[in-house]
Amino acid sequence: MPEIRYRSLYEAVLYNVRLDFNGTIKIPPLSHLNIEDENVLWDKAFFSIGITDLRGIQEKIGIQFNEAVYDCNPGLKTTDLASSGVGTLIQSMSTEGKNKFSFKINVNGSEQLNFIPVAETNTVKLHSKWPSPSFNGAFLPASREVKDDGFSAKWKVLHLNRNYPQYWIGNQYKIEESAFGLKLMLTADVYQKATRISKYAIMFIIFTFSAFFFSEIINKRKLHPIQYILIGLAVLLFYTLLISLSEYIKFNYAYIASAASITIAITGYAYGIIKNKRFAYTVSGILTILYSYLFIVLQLEDYALIMGSIGLFIILSSVMYITRKIDWYAIETD
Repeated sequence: MPEIRYRSLYEAVLYNVRLDFNGTIKIPPLSHLNIEDENVLWDKAFFSIGITDLRGIQEKIGIQFNEAVYDCNPGLKTTDLASSGVGTLIQSMSTEGKNKFSFKINVNGSEQLNFIPVAETNTVKLHSKWPSPSFNGAFLPASREVKDDGFSAKWKVLHLNRNYPQYWIGNQYKIEESAFGLKLMLTADVYQKATRISKYAIMFIIFTFSAFFFSEIINKRKLHPIQYILIGLAVLLFYTLLISLSEYIKFNYAYIASAASITIAITGYAYGIIKNKRFAYTVSGILTILYSYLFIVLQLEDYALIMGSIGLFIILSSVMYITRKIDWYAIETD
């Protein structure tokens, strides 16, 4: 079961996974490898399980091989296939027919879980209560279902799908390139949300500037470029405030506090330079609507882009309609 752990201001996804493995091993024709049968020590065969980080193992690993049970020990006889793992000596290897095996692994990890398909037919099924997996690697699931209360996925990879044979000698193939699995994502965390919000920065600046620009037209009072720069900096400061506050308090509270602070600051500045309460209330209303709309868009993770686009279209169309009768040439001659 995955969980979120905190270290200082940062979040990390940790998980505990219980895996059940089973399969069969059939001895290949050794003549294909130019090996004589009498040169193979079958009573000293070694069963290896590659595990990237042995520190995550939580329980003893026992291998059921044919009718016998073996306890695994740390370390591998060879690192041709894996750099670390566990294994055991197998003394019940059958050179004729199929050798059945099964074992269970209880292991802790962080963020990502991968498998390497070394069998002729590799079938992997995973179930979890984590709602936001990111399937990656060389192969995607053949079927998957992701819901708010968790996900399930199934992979089926054949030996024909990868770029190395079923058996060989030495370490001439890089099997890790065929790894597949998933990463447990933190959807829309503080920094991801801040990144998405920053994409609307230009929109906020344009509409805020537009409000002051129309005020110039209505009140026939020109603003200095420095005043526009200060207003633009205030809008941009919202994103810095949001990120810094959200590292210590919940994102929604940080958003409300940042939006309220910037709205109050710009509204007060608008009243100070225009001396018109109606205009100040208008600026306050515009900023309140924009920040409220952006907050709603952020809650719609899967529909944020389309809702943002529709909102921008509606706002732009409204501005075009309101300004349709303005004689811009007359304004330039004033």
